[in-house]
Amino acid sequence: MAQTVINKAAAVSGALGNTGFPKSIHNPGMQTGGILIPKGTYIPNASLGSGAAALTWLKSQVYEGRAARIFVIGRWENVERKGTDRTTETFNSGSIRTIRRGTIGYQFTVVNGGKWYAQSLFAFDQCADAYDLLVIDAKDNLIGVKRKDGSGNDVLGGRSLTDFYVGDWMDEDGSTGNKFLVDIQYTDSNEINRDYGYIAIGTSILTALTGLLSVQLADAGSATADVLKVAASTDYGETNLYDYYAALLNQGSAWEVLDPAANNAVVTVTGVAMDPVNKAWNITLATGVGTNNPGTGEPVVVRLKTPKQLATLSGSDTPVFGIEGANELTVDVP
Repeated sequence: MAQTVINKAAAVSGALGNTGFPKSIHNPGMQTGGILIPKGTYIPNASLGSGAAALTWLKSQVYEGRAARIFVIGRWENVERKGTDRTTETFNSGSIRTIRRGTIGYQFTVVNGGKWYAQSLFAFDQCADAYDLLVIDAKDNLIGVKRKDGSGNDVLGGRSLTDFYVGDWMDEDGSTGNKFLVDIQYTDSNEINRDYGYIAIGTSILTALTGLLSVQLADAGSATADVLKVAASTDYGETNLYDYYAALLNQGSAWEVLDPAANNAVVTVTGVAMDPVNKAWNITLATGVGTNNPGTGEPVVVRLKTPKQLATLSGSDTPVFGIEGANELTVDVP
């Protein structure tokens, strides 16, 4: 069993509040990253038996649809506490009592990924209503909140947020490099002080767990009656996917073609051929009655299969891990 306070036996001392020093002492490391996890989602009990099992579950969630997907954010630098002090009342006698606890929050700098990463992360600005946060520390612990699932099993969830603010991009000024700041505020200090949960992953989380890259499709030449010419690059056009996945995307199961005029019926793809001159793929569509082929002059919509489907493709290239089609390409069939 991985070192964790999710296990009931390891959480007894916290539940009773005794003050003897435990034999095993957990001191978290410096915060180095985080994972946005949809509210209501948690690492299930069955995946908490080891750090490897938890990491496998996290990797699978990266490829889920948007409603269930997790998003990795790293690396954090210059992490600074940004909470508020407790509110107190002072009596005439000079004694003080606490009226309410302060808030817990942090500000950190993100320097990796450049402008495009900042632009992508900005999509999560003010996302506190939709996501909780799991924290990654320098000791490769994954830190969150000890919760219960519907069957009463111990699970690991993220910390509730009242604010997730992505600051403006800051250009290099001669003394500091390009960067942007992120501010987070936690909803409930009890999730940190009383319901703290963690699991030791045992390997570099930020190395093993990466997010998806958005891929942009584009016309690579004039289409014919049954052949589409499609190119793919990273969302900002800096990397051509053909250089990495030419053979693996050279199969019909990597692509989906729809006919809008037929209520987005799936058009059968009969073959794909590599086009090294244009660094693209020639996608051949079925023709004839009963194949959902589009009529002459009608547009079709081309898109990549889902990240999970792409990750299951087999071929001679490196598996297609970590990409998602960011657009649907509309092509007029001559």
